[in-house]
Amino acid sequence: MQRVEAEKEKARREGKEKFIEAFKIPSSLTASDQLDDLILRLHELKKQMIYYNKIEISLKIEE
Repeated sequence: MQRVEAEKEKARREGKEKFIEAFKIPSSLTASDQLDDLILRLHELKKQMIYYNKIEISLKIEE
């Protein structure tokens, strides 16, 4: 937990108080491996967010 707090402080000092990301997702999934990939990408996104106090994620649904 100390590491997370240290990284949050580092981000704040660097002027990165808000995590902003545009996340693209498919409009439909036709196979379980596509769902697995989406879940993996969401987990990676969540890992990046933990160092910020504020977040702003825009979801773009691709056709």
